[in-house]
Amino acid sequence: MRARLLGPVDAWCGPDLVELNGSKIRTVMAMLLLARGRVVEDATFTRMLWGADAPVTAPAQLQTYASRLRRMLTGHAEVVRQRPGYLLRMTGPSSMVDLVEFDALAARGRVELQRGNHLAATGSLAAAIELWQGPALVGVTEALSEAESPALLERRLSVVSDRIEADLALGRHAAVISELTGLVAAHPLRESLRGQLMRALYRCDRQADALRVYQEYRVRLADDLGIDPGPALQELHGALLRGDTAVAAPAPVTAVASAAPAAPADFTGREFELIRLRTALTAGNASGAAKIAAVVGLPGVGKTALALRVAHDIAADYPDGQVFVSLRDTEGRPRAAVDVLAEICATGGSPAPAPATTADGVRQYRGAYAGRRMLLVLDDAADEEQVRPLLQAPATCGVLVTSRAPLTALDGVRPLVLGAFAAGEATMLLARMAGETRVVADAAAAEAVAEACGYLPLAVRIAGARLAGRPHWPLANLAARLRDQSRTLDELTVADRSVRDALRSSVSALDDRLRVSLRQLAAQDTTAMTAQSAGRVLGLSPAEAEDRLDELAEAHLLTVDTTGARSVYRMPTLIRLYAREQGDRIVMKVPPARGLSAIWPVDGPDMERGRRVGRSIPTGRRTGC
Repeated sequence: MRARLLGPVDAWCGPDLVELNGSKIRTVMAMLLLARGRVVEDATFTRMLWGADAPVTAPAQLQTYASRLRRMLTGHAEVVRQRPGYLLRMTGPSSMVDLVEFDALAARGRVELQRGNHLAATGSLAAAIELWQGPALVGVTEALSEAESPALLERRLSVVSDRIEADLALGRHAAVISELTGLVAAHPLRESLRGQLMRALYRCDRQADALRVYQEYRVRLADDLGIDPGPALQELHGALLRGDTAVAAPAPVTAVASAAPAAPADFTGREFELIRLRTALTAGNASGAAKIAAVVGLPGVGKTALALRVAHDIAADYPDGQVFVSLRDTEGRPRAAVDVLAEICATGGSPAPAPATTADGVRQYRGAYAGRRMLLVLDDAADEEQVRPLLQAPATCGVLVTSRAPLTALDGVRPLVLGAFAAGEATMLLARMAGETRVVADAAAAEAVAEACGYLPLAVRIAGARLAGRPHWPLANLAARLRDQSRTLDELTVADRSVRDALRSSVSALDDRLRVSLRQLAAQDTTAMTAQSAGRVLGLSPAEAEDRLDELAEAHLLTVDTTGARSVYRMPTLIRLYAREQGDRIVMKVPPARGLSAIWPVDGPDMERGRRVGRSIPTGRRTGC
């Protein structure tokens, strides 16, 4: 089970979101999680659920909430009655709570900060902060929020301050000024943040601005409280006036070698995916092989962004640097493994000439990276055959692979299948791109935009970019445009980014048999299908249709729901629109009659027969001549 407290209170049992409908059951769940295996007394539940006006039925209602949670969490966690209250016992092998992960990362970062290992410290502390998806405990009762949220916010601010301290020690003073300015405005009496802002400004040759920050604070304290700034801030002020070398900027510190691009600044959500990948690439490994993780999914689902974010978060675990390599050429064609190995070896500083064979490349690769703690990000792998030689890194290294292919045949690798955003994640990204105030002011329209985008990160990002470029547009305007399915894909294009182009790369990789099946299924009035219903559409037996559906699911063009008695396959909205569009656009020409050309729509097995005999076969009525 996975549970979230640092944002909307949610829980997942496997891939399924637990339906925590209502503030009271969210409150019970949150209180059990906050207790971390300890008993929460009935009286405490009652106070947080109803306050001083608890009904006479409170004990019975509490028992009902506990029973509902017990049923919903069956197989993943136990809600145990242990007088005088209840406790939650997590039973799954991969159970995790974001607050527990936050505390662990924060503790690790502080240890590294005390040791002076600032790269490791900023990596762990930044990872801890990223777990927050907005204010903590959203959706619980007001009583619980008032009781617990201030302490949680204080813990977050403390970690933020520690992370900034590590950044300042690394010479990243320019990068933190904007963040510190906002923090000081939000928490004007927090002296540690004000002192950090003064140092950052001073190190950017903005001595007057740094002194003004102190002067404004001194005047505010005198007017409001009749006191002076604390001794530490006064000492810093004096040091800035004297120009002491102790407050001068240190030399910037970076990894030994890095060829990896930066993670997206507006990266959103994916907290549990981040945890899983970070763990896979940093946890102990007794096999003696490199640590390997893989992310697979549809183009536009955010695989590369997730990989880059993970690489950023665990930079301190690979102090010798990171290497980012695209496994496709500029035309989108898969690169030969030997060419990729040559690039990796050259980036690693190998003095040997480029390898002539894959076997030579692997030997050179292992020699160039032997004893070095480096992370390789291999982006957009074509298949297992291409990527298998690239995984033979020394045990000190880590390898993170992204791919549209399922990569299920890689030994010892369990790929993370990345799906579309949750609704909240999609709306959050839209707010970050188009403006939070604008999205909050019309939340219903924002949700409609995200839904029309199929919660696909690329589509949401494009929608956000269009809104950012048109600040005069009401969100409802774009929502209406996207709801018109005849123009949805046209709307999801901005500059050189297009959902249509992203989907084309996956659909064009299918063989003719699967492309025809995708179009036939997309033409139906429903997006959900079973092997039996698909077989009737495709003219196949249920067993053959199931194989066809599974192949499309492996290509990430269908999703599979296995919770019922029969597997239900669903086609995401944008894929359905693209497949329908391609079916509508395919035409074939037949020999002209009396100088006129006939254009016929093509679909199904007749098209395949036409290809085999090398001529066009009309399969529908004539649409024009």
